[in-house]
Amino acid sequence: DEHASDLNYLALNTGIVRQDAKSIWELQALAGQVNLGYDRYLGLLGANLNHTRLLTRPLQLSLGLSFQDKNYLRSEDNSRDAQTWSLLVNPVWNKGPHRLSLSGGYEIEDADADRYDYGRWSAGLRYDRQLPLDFALYAGVHYRDTDYDEAEPLFLKKRSEQQTVLEAGISKVFWRSANRKQVLAGQLSYSHTDNNANIELYSYEKDQVLTTLTYAF
Repeated sequence: DEHASDLNYLALNTGIVRQDAKSIWELQALAGQVNLGYDRYLGLLGANLNHTRLLTRPLQLSLGLSFQDKNYLRSEDNSRDAQTWSLLVNPVWNKGPHRLSLSGGYEIEDADADRYDYGRWSAGLRYDRQLPLDFALYAGVHYRDTDYDEAEPLFLKKRSEQQTVLEAGISKVFWRSANRKQVLAGQLSYSHTDNNANIELYSYEKDQVLTTLTYAF
């Protein structure tokens, strides 16, 4: 089936925002679903808390805390169902049409089966450039290091992975309301993933092209 490996992601975020002259607080609820081919694969429920503060005129700092409850709908048992907590620190430098951001984070996943539990460190660097006619370009590199808590029963050792992702993309705002509170935007992106694991089965390379349409309000 040519559609068997197609991934489709649907998500809905809603929440509240509090803003003053130098900071923003955001609290959002998340509901999402991932389809593999034509079948439901993963259901998500969660919440995100984000705080952004302007430190100096070109420099801002964002802190994020998120929780997700994951339900793998095609699993014969509930062994992969999990709760995931993550913390992200994201300093950003802005000047004119240029934006440079660093990110660092840590994630913990607690699954129903201990062999799926893990701790994950991550780091990233991304450059964005605004262009005329509401176009924008970006390029970035991301790295993450994952260590699983329990040994894989089949291989009798704990799984460890190091992943590097290179990405680039272009986006455009198609429509923006007069009060700038509603936006319709699209994005086309490409990424190359190199995943190295101590268990050969989990080592792979992947090239991915994504198209995204977003309505924010």
